[in-house]
Amino acid sequence: MFSVVLFVAFNALFLWRARRQAQRSTGAFRILFYVPMLPLVFVTTRLAWDTARDPTSHNLWPFEYVIVGAPCALVWWALKVVRRRAGAELPGRDAA
Repeated sequence: MFSVVLFVAFNALFLWRARRQAQRSTGAFRILFYVPMLPLVFVTTRLAWDTARDPTSHNLWPFEYVIVGAPCALVWWALKVVRRRAGAELPGRDAA
C-alpha cells in the first residue's frame, strides 16, 4: 500500500512540475511542457498497479525511473531553452 501512495505522490510531483513550466509559457509551449510527463505517468501508473497486485514484481523500480526520467528531464530542459530563445515567456515573470 505504501508503494501505491509513493507512486501517486510521484505523479503529483510530475504534474506540478509540468504545470509550473506551462504557466510560465505562452502558445504551443503551454501544451508541450506536458508531453514529457506522459511516459513518467505511464511508468508510475504501471508500477503502482503491478506492485499493488504483487509487491515483489518491481524490485528495481528506481532504475525504471532513471531509464525513463533522464530522457524526459532532458526534453524538459530543451523545451526551457527553446522557450527562452523564442521569447515565449509571459511578460512580468521571472525566467526559471
